[in-house]
Amino acid sequence: MPEGVWEAFPAGRFQLPSVELSREPAASGCVLRARGKNRTSAEEAADRWEASLVTAPTPAGPPRHVAGEPRGSDRLRWTVTVRRALDEITSGTVGKVVLARALDVTTSGALDPADVACVLWAENPSSHAFLFEPVPGHAMIGGAPEVLAHKSGARVRATAVAGSIAVGESPGESAELARRLFDHAKDRAEHDFVVQDMVEKLQSLGCDVRRDVEPHVLTLARIQHLETKIEAGTPEGVSILGLVEGLHPTPAVCGHPSDRAHAFLVEHEGFARGWYAGPVGWVDHDDDGIFVPALRSAVCAHGTWRLFAGAGIVAGSDPDMEWAETSMKFQPVLRALVGAGVSSEILRRVA
Repeated sequence: MPEGVWEAFPAGRFQLPSVELSREPAASGCVLRARGKNRTSAEEAADRWEASLVTAPTPAGPPRHVAGEPRGSDRLRWTVTVRRALDEITSGTVGKVVLARALDVTTSGALDPADVACVLWAENPSSHAFLFEPVPGHAMIGGAPEVLAHKSGARVRATAVAGSIAVGESPGESAELARRLFDHAKDRAEHDFVVQDMVEKLQSLGCDVRRDVEPHVLTLARIQHLETKIEAGTPEGVSILGLVEGLHPTPAVCGHPSDRAHAFLVEHEGFARGWYAGPVGWVDHDDDGIFVPALRSAVCAHGTWRLFAGAGIVAGSDPDMEWAETSMKFQPVLRALVGAGVSSEILRRVA
């Protein structure tokens, strides 16, 4: 049974939405669809949501909450675990392990998860933002930088994202950091595990796969990654959920080979991942949809937000550099908490 921060989350869940807002170019705007027991209740729901959409947002104002001292994974334990992973890699047991750490932030007052998710999306517009709240007060938010599977008709698109570096203080500095990332052998090796695994899994499903010859650098608001775009034609009978089942977990969220990497994480990571790094997304009645891994994410329960961040450990990884990478990956959600009303002091405490 799920416990702690995950106590309200089942192993998996599909939700039929009461309302759906979609952007459709043919309509030159957005289309709102509402569901109800009958035509009248559906129209009433549509009217309520339409009114809320045209209401001006309330300015964030000054910070309303302070945060207690963040509590997270122990630095010494992290170093020891990374070195254990490197020993497993040297012995040939695994090629890559994606080790994550957790950071708990408790605020002096309750935050609306929708506010946090909206700030996260606004500050990271290139990400795939999501919010799940199975019961009031228990929610998961996040903004994934990559796509596990995006199916439209018989075509599927995916992105392999692995290898990270900071964004610079100027465009010139960002470009230099991007060049350094592109040329770094360790990051290229970490990225190649993901690309090769995703291509092989799609081919095993009978897909006709095409991929970028080499990666490019994806520059986000506060971090840069190596990204390779993958496209494929799907044979008849392969559904979006079949694609998700076939691809997950990728070496971007678990490691390679996945069974051995997963066994290492269960033994050494030290906390329950729950939905972290799992597939989240949507599917419609035409079997079109999009699923992403639940990354750059946090779950809240009982007034505490637990943030997650991971780093791919491969030959040549350094524990201190991987710790710094996870600290960088905490920043999007930390800044979203600040945007939703938490004092910015929290950013200094985690830096």
